[in-house]
Amino acid sequence: MSTPKPPTRAHRIASAAMKDRVLHRWATLGIGVCLAVGAVACGNGPPHGSQKPGGSPIGTVVRDMPADATVKATDSLLFSPTSITVKVGGVLEFDNSGSVFHNVTFTDHSDLDDSNFPGGAKWQIKFTRAGSYPFVCTIHATTMKGTVSVS
Repeated sequence: MSTPKPPTRAHRIASAAMKDRVLHRWATLGIGVCLAVGAVACGNGPPHGSQKPGGSPIGTVVRDMPADATVKATDSLLFSPTSITVKVGGVLEFDNSGSVFHNVTFTDHSDLDDSNFPGGAKWQIKFTRAGSYPFVCTIHATTMKGTVSVS
């Protein structure tokens, strides 16, 4: 029996080139998947403060205004308080006092939703219409729910 001969230099080069092509194809596929997921995640929904079909605006997003009331989003996965009242024209501030990401989504009447609410961030709404407006953190929806009453 004869012992197998080691691969020639030409064989090693061809094998390395084939591995490079396969790796390049996988990398290209991975980049394509990442771009597709990113495009879907960005979405094309209406801007903050715009109107949902069939409803009318309940307020507008404001910045750096004195708050009439504050709801804290905590690392305990709770809104505190869960029920709050503000007057028409009043400013409600959502304060993410912890380090966990949260969002604020009003379940009825409005598209005043905040999808980026990192730890330490604050977000304000000036309410322009009386009513009762339930809200939820869709990331932690089982425990993070509340209601704003505007009078």
